[in-house]
Parts: sequence; structure tokens; C-alpha cells
Amino acid sequence: MMKKYLSFLLVFFFALSYSQTGRDTVAEQKYIDEQKIEDFKKCNAIIKDFENISFKKLEKIVVENIIFDNTKRNIIIDYRPSFSLNSVMIIDKYDYTPVYCNYSNPLYNQSDFWTKKNIKLMVKKFSKNLIPRNGTRDEFIYDEITSKSTTNFRKLSADTRKQQEGKYIKIYNETNQEVQNFFYFPFHRKENLVLENDVRTVIRNYDELHLKFTNYLDKIVTVKYKYNEDNSIFKTYQYQNKKWVEIPTIEEYKF
Repeated sequence: MMKKYLSFLLVFFFALSYSQTGRDTVAEQKYIDEQKIEDFKKCNAIIKDFENISFKKLEKIVVENIIFDNTKRNIIIDYRPSFSLNSVMIIDKYDYTPVYCNYSNPLYNQSDFWTKKNIKLMVKKFSKNLIPRNGTRDEFIYDEITSKSTTNFRKLSADTRKQQEGKYIKIYNETNQEVQNFFYFPFHRKENLVLENDVRTVIRNYDELHLKFTNYLDKIVTVKYKYNEDNSIFKTYQYQNKKWVEIPTIEEYKF
């Protein structure tokens, strides 16, 4: 009799657990569907707001506002795709929420800015070597990339691989070094470029630049200029009367 009773309890609790799992799954799917709708609403609102706006003159303004230390002639530019269905957006330090539409910068972002034309403009303006690097994978551009990469990055990679070749050396100690080959946009064609990063002394013969863009309603674009690891500056631009003008960067525009 006891065995039958125990068997009944096991079946009962299993059925109860299965039923609860089913309800949790339905609730979770409902939440995901609602989030997708909200994300696409944000995307569509920004896309409509920026309709028929050219970003060509904005690109020149962004370049004008870049400030490099004149002592180092080599700049690694950190390229990151703007959006992926596998990516997450950080809401705060502890909350990671899946993103279903790129409502952060759907009209103009870093993958639109980093083109052969803009990089060569910077090479000429600043008299520096510019070395594109895939910041997502922490890899330089050297081997031919796969078709899984975004269209913009495939284009940038193809253009970069037609330029000059150089070498990156990361020095851990006298016997342990990491070496990577790369292609880059040179200021002087004849230069045999070698980038060195000595982790023992934190001495490097290059700087880094990471640009990140965010689009806001009212035709506003904020750019985060990040130099090396810590030094960041925000600039905000608005499209007014068919012109891009700089406006104050209020707290809500920072990211």
C-alpha cells in the first residue's frame, strides 16, 4: 500500500512540475514577443525621424573633432559591428537584456563611418598610419574573412588587404612573444611598420581609437571618442536646417 502511495506522489509532483514548466515557457515567450515589439517600435521611430538625411558632412565633422597625441605615429582603429542578434545591450552593471532590433544606432554607426575614404582622409590629415582591428575578435585584418561577417566589415577588410603589410609584437618576457601580421593604411609606403606592446613596462609605440555612435530622436547623433583604454570624450551633433551642427552633450546622451 505504501509503495502505491509513494508512486502516486511521484507521479503527482512530476505532473505538477511539468505543468509549471509549461506555464513558465509560455510566460517567457510572451515577454520575448513584447520586447521584440518594443524594440522594433524604437527602431522604426528613429528610422522615420532620420529619413532622407545625408551623413557625408557629419563624417567630416567627426574627423575634425578627433584629437591625436602628436608623439605616436601609429593608430589602431577599433572596428566593431553595430549589431547582432547574438549581442546584448548593457542596461546597467548587473542587467543584460537581449536586443531584437538595433535601436541604438540604426541609421548611422561605427561600421558606416569606418570606410576606405574616411581612413585615408585621416591618414592624410594627421600624418599617421592607421591600422584597422576587429575589436570584437581582437584580431587584425590579415587573412581573407568569411562570408559570415557583416557587409561593411567585408568591404573594409577587402580594402585594407590591398594596403601595406606590417607586424604586431606583444612582448611578455625575453622568451615569450606573440606575433601577428596585419594590413594597414600607411602614411609612408616604404615604411616597414612594426607595432610593439611590451606588457612588462606598458610601453607601446601606438595609440588606439574607438568611435561609437548613438542615434536619438530629433535627428541627433552622439559620438563617443575613446582614446586608448580610459580617455573618453562625447560630442553630440544635430541636423538643423539641412546642416549638421554641434550641440551640448547632456547626460542622457552619454553611454
